[in-house]
Amino acid sequence: MLEISSLKKRFDAIFFIASFHHLETNELRLKVLWDVKKLLNDWWIVFMTNWNLFSEENINKYKETTLWSGDFEIKIWEYSRYYHGFKSDELKELFLNSWFEVVENKIFEWWRNIVSILR
Repeated sequence: MLEISSLKKRFDAIFFIASFHHLETNELRLKVLWDVKKLLNDWWIVFMTNWNLFSEENINKYKETTLWSGDFEIKIWEYSRYYHGFKSDELKELFLNSWFEVVENKIFEWWRNIVSILR
């Protein structure tokens, strides 16, 4: 994801499926969003899903893995990975700061995921 700017093609749609929440800083998140914007054709759309780590189910499940202020180190099988716990307002602010139009940005699937659709 961090090397997306090296792509030389343009796309009508770009999907981020449970990946964006692995970026550790706002600077990296904004960089990826700006790089994505350069890869999109005129009539384009971006679909994104992020874990809703602040749902009641996930807070209870991952409370021992909290690092600081909404960041988690979650072990799945034998590997631990960094996850940023987004709130929908935080995502919306990132999208607007990178000049995306937010078509949809809501929590769904029993409060487990945040789905975002951008133009």
